[in-house]
Amino acid sequence: MKVARGALGLSQTEAASGSSVPVGTLRKYEQGPSLPGAEAIAGFIRLGINSNWLLTGEGPMLLADLNPAGNLEPERLRLSIETVEEGLRQTKRTMEPAKRAELVLAVYDLYADGVGAQARERILRLVKSAA
Repeated sequence: MKVARGALGLSQTEAASGSSVPVGTLRKYEQGPSLPGAEAIAGFIRLGINSNWLLTGEGPMLLADLNPAGNLEPERLRLSIETVEEGLRQTKRTMEPAKRAELVLAVYDLYADGVGAQARERILRLVKSAA
């Protein structure tokens, strides 16, 4: 847990407060004689710690490292989803969720070059042809 606190940049008091685990209990977890229960694990997850790493030591320590989508720009992602949904609506087509997600991410990449009206129209035409 010391590593997790260091990676999160929190003091022991901040980590205890943010996870709703008393400081004394947190110290016991750090020293090893005690293992966290479900409530403590839920608190550590709220702090951004990967529960799999916490329980097994495997995988990335931080939840943010599990999900590369955590690095997506929310506004560009929203626009990408709206564009795909609009293209599907205009063509009166449906798409299975996995394919739709792939298309949204492809559109997201296309919007990296610009979000102007011309770019949106070109991307929408592409979405319609892919749907």
